[in-house]
Amino acid sequence: MYIVNKIAAFLVNPVAAAVLLVLLGYLLRKRLFYVLAFAWLWFWASALPIRWIGVPLEGEYPQKLAEEYPEADAIVVLGGGVFGDTNILKYAELQDAGDRAWFAGRLYKAGKAPLVLPTGVGSSVSDAEFLRDYGVPETALAVDDDARNTEENAKFAMKVLEGRGKRVLLVTSAWHMRRAALMFSKYAPALDVTPAPADYMFTSEGGRPFEAKDLLPCVENLHRSTTLFKELLGYCGYKVFR
Repeated sequence: MYIVNKIAAFLVNPVAAAVLLVLLGYLLRKRLFYVLAFAWLWFWASALPIRWIGVPLEGEYPQKLAEEYPEADAIVVLGGGVFGDTNILKYAELQDAGDRAWFAGRLYKAGKAPLVLPTGVGSSVSDAEFLRDYGVPETALAVDDDARNTEENAKFAMKVLEGRGKRVLLVTSAWHMRRAALMFSKYAPALDVTPAPADYMFTSEGGRPFEAKDLLPCVENLHRSTTLFKELLGYCGYKVFR
């Protein structure tokens, strides 16, 4: 299922879908497919999906200060925001979702849990490395280096935390939290999860009035919309096939 999901995510994204429409137009000799490809790509490269879909998605999980969260037994932070490979770089590098590890560190420093669990492939040299530099002691870290997706994040986190308590502050991107919470409720039923979102990719767009430039395509919008499209695909796939 993991491989199938990865292939689907690669083939069904705004750019790949536009290319597929162009190929269909060429094979079927139908210009309509060219028009559809152009309109489809323009839409996802504009700010419209960000404003119409991304902002409400993140709005389900409003931002709060670390001090406002309840105390828990552990802070589980999903990987994907920090890149680390000691064969390539000397230090871990923060990426788009780097706020995840940062907020997990903030929660720890606010005294919200005695344990931080970074979960995801390579976490020991990425998120965990950042958390160490941020001041989280080694004795407060429990690392899962094996989870390849959100489903495995949930399963492996429950296994690691067995006997260590069940109250969890779940840290992931705000746009990813809806699906992550669903996955944890299904695959980690023993855990009592409180969402603690970080990394708001779209919310700022909802804080300003609509402008004509929002209709124009740009690379940055396409990048963010591709992330949004992938998240919608994953959520719908979960609801339909799980």
